[in-house]
Amino acid sequence: MSLCKFCGQELGGPGKKCRACGEPQGWRLYTWGMLLKYVPLGSTFVAVLSLCFACLENRSAWHANARAETAQSETRSATLQLQTTRKGADRAIADLTRQLPESSRKSILNNLGLPPQTSPEQLEWQAQREPANADLQRKAFLYRGLKEPN
Repeated sequence: MSLCKFCGQELGGPGKKCRACGEPQGWRLYTWGMLLKYVPLGSTFVAVLSLCFACLENRSAWHANARAETAQSETRSATLQLQTTRKGADRAIADLTRQLPESSRKSILNNLGLPPQTSPEQLEWQAQREPANADLQRKAFLYRGLKEPN
């Protein structure tokens, strides 16, 4: 009679499994038994590892979101500053054009080289479509101030 490798009980026959603890006794069965014994541990390890990767991904997404919000707030503040500057410039040009005589206003408008039927809205729309055209931006700014000094 041989003894069980795990619990030490007598095997009681040529069986390859202990009747007391249920562990396999042959070296081939022992290897598979050990493997099957530790598979749940391996799956737990894989679950914990995937959870760590998910946390890292969530953290990087949170940081990217925070950076995007910061950039958005900086853009908002720059836009607000630009609007404030533009309103101030509009007021300044309106003050200057109120002081100009009508003949000077007409000569400045003629020097801009715009068609006589052009409205300030048309010129503004054109200037918005072409933000890189500095000459058009200047003309729109002057035209708006000269046509509508109030």
